[in-house]
Amino acid sequence: FNESDFRFKSNVDYLYHYSTDVHMDHKIWAGSEETRHKRNSDASFHLYARLNVTSLWKTENNDKHLLRIE
Repeated sequence: FNESDFRFKSNVDYLYHYSTDVHMDHKIWAGSEETRHKRNSDASFHLYARLNVTSLWKTENNDKHLLRIE
């Protein structure tokens, strides 16, 4: 299919990239040490990642597609 066939209104990609960046930052900057602050950040992040994400987009012929991640 062509990319132009779809009209996305979605935040799923953003959340995925955001979570990847957070974990990469921790690997790069924490090294072999992990402070209590970073452990707390990880805990709150994983809780955030478990929230439901619902995404709805339409194709050009007005077919609706629903993506739900829990």
